[in-house]
Amino acid sequence: MTEQFQRRLAAARDRAAAEKQRAEKQAAVERQTMEQLAGLQRAALRQWQKRIFPLIRQVVETANKELRGSGTRLIVAEDYVRVIAFADIFGAPEGNLGVTKRPRHDPHLRISVEGGEIATMILHGNSTSSPKRMLPANFQLQQVEDAVAEFVEGIVGTHVTK
Repeated sequence: MTEQFQRRLAAARDRAAAEKQRAEKQAAVERQTMEQLAGLQRAALRQWQKRIFPLIRQVVETANKELRGSGTRLIVAEDYVRVIAFADIFGAPEGNLGVTKRPRHDPHLRISVEGGEIATMILHGNSTSSPKRMLPANFQLQQVEDAVAEFVEGIVGTHVTK
């Protein structure tokens, strides 16, 4: 075998080894990033269960006391999809106490844990407000009240019985 042939094969082998090493480093970085995100999501879910969802329920109860006589009451429903927790808050006729599920296209406020953050958005039919995102530690009573008040301002009066 010629020296040139051996150099070319050695260069190809070295390139393959370098590419393999680069790919392994990239995979390790991606794994570390995914582990960090999973850790943030788990921490956010703990905050959701311990503090945030009870706070949402408290604000909805207070809002319902204030809304008495308006024709509308709020209902909050909690759900989990894989590692995402969320609460949907929707309006229902005040006098219809049997309503526990949101009609499919009715407007609702969604507060959720996604990607280690808390997101709030108002959904109405096919339109959605831009999500407001924040760290769980920053999601306090004021943020829940602001989100619920903004939602209520848009729906009060729509459930008045005729």
